[in-house]
Amino acid sequence: MRFYLSGLCGLLCYGCSQTPINVFTDAERVRIAEFQDRRLTDSLLSYLTPTHPYRGTAALAFASVQDTTASPALVALLLNDKEQQVQVNAAFALGQTGGMQAAEGLIRAEAIPDSYVRAVVLEALGKVISKKDLMWFSSLSIHDSLTEAGYAWGLYRVGVRGLADSLIANRAAMLLPPASSFDTRLAAAHFFNRTRRIEGTQWPQKVISLLQHEPSAEVRMPLTAALGKVDSAEAGVLLRNIMMSEPDERVRVNAMLAAGRLGLMDVIWKGLEDAALPVRIGASIIAINYVTDTARLQLTTNTQFHIRVKANLLAAAMKNSSTIAIDQTLQLYGKQNAYGKAQLLDALANAKHHLPRVTEFVFQELSDSTNANVVRSSAAQSLIALDASNPSRQQQIQATLSRYESAIAQGDAVIAGIIASALADSTLGYRDVIKDYSFLERAISKLSLPRDYESYVPLENALAFLQRRTPRNISNAFNHPIDWKLVKTIPS
Repeated sequence: MRFYLSGLCGLLCYGCSQTPINVFTDAERVRIAEFQDRRLTDSLLSYLTPTHPYRGTAALAFASVQDTTASPALVALLLNDKEQQVQVNAAFALGQTGGMQAAEGLIRAEAIPDSYVRAVVLEALGKVISKKDLMWFSSLSIHDSLTEAGYAWGLYRVGVRGLADSLIANRAAMLLPPASSFDTRLAAAHFFNRTRRIEGTQWPQKVISLLQHEPSAEVRMPLTAALGKVDSAEAGVLLRNIMMSEPDERVRVNAMLAAGRLGLMDVIWKGLEDAALPVRIGASIIAINYVTDTARLQLTTNTQFHIRVKANLLAAAMKNSSTIAIDQTLQLYGKQNAYGKAQLLDALANAKHHLPRVTEFVFQELSDSTNANVVRSSAAQSLIALDASNPSRQQQIQATLSRYESAIAQGDAVIAGIIASALADSTLGYRDVIKDYSFLERAISKLSLPRDYESYVPLENALAFLQRRTPRNISNAFNHPIDWKLVKTIPS
């Protein structure tokens, strides 16, 4: 994608004879955009001929339409067209579309000598290549920095898809040294951050070694996060050094992620003392799942001033059965704005002890129509979490159901959609309890499509689950046309 963006100016000017305020003063481009917006494959295909002046624009439109019936025409443009940007657009669209024809066409295009086109082809290949071709992909010869960067992003795409093996991982590790371009190193670093650890490779040693000499913070960030997969003394030492000497707070935030994975409590506590708020927030998020020292959590909470950090630390304490944390949360609650209240409600979702008191408080906040939407939404989510974790939930299921029905009856489409997800959860057992579905039917009848689509779907799914039937297919008709009068006023 990085290479496609670098050619964006060429893309926009392709087929233009002048430089208007933007390309959509061209009526043909408007037509292509309309076909793209309406996903009209047949109309777009008419442009994909060898001599059509707008073939490049139409090829790019298929990157969002993603219809495999266009793949043969896109492959033909990629392999045979004389215009560089047309080839680039076709390669990008094939990578977005996927399928066997796209993969086979991109493999054939790997031999294209143009470095810019080949770079886009190699990244697109990473999105679509099958496992049987990975050995070939891992052994490609690369001779220039532009192609190498595209290849690095292709390896990254293979890793994100979960297909990387030791050959792919070892090849990605070869792209990390300082001799590689920034773009290549960035892609390789993200490969190791986003890919599962693959045994039989030497990448942990390379990451540890090269991270200490990497000049770019953007590359150090994913490399630091990747240390979370390296369970070694050297990784722990390096993470501690990063917390003491790394000047970029973004890298220190990533050190929190790695420390959480490795269970390095001292690094997390260090993060909670960091001068930068993002680092403290990152450390507090990690603390929810990893820190169990409630006494120290209590002390640290009292030293924090930002409500998000406080809320996360209180959540960690409540997860470890702290009643003091519940008291603190309720005391803080009335002093906060809507967003602070929402964060404290999120924290209360972890209060698995003293449930009746907490549940009643959360339900009252959900029921208070004067509360902001963000408060009521967080209250609904917390109510469901408390329900799911309640060890006595079967004895209290009727009372909880009554609360859910009351919340849905308020007529807020967002809240109704959230609550419906609990009713459709087979592990919570509501299908065996609910005999009258009319409250859901009334809620659905009040919705309007397409406005309430995101609430309509979970409500329909819940009703279908309770009635033991297949959910109805809900599709929106084309309803939001592009405002071309406005678009044509936007400077390029």
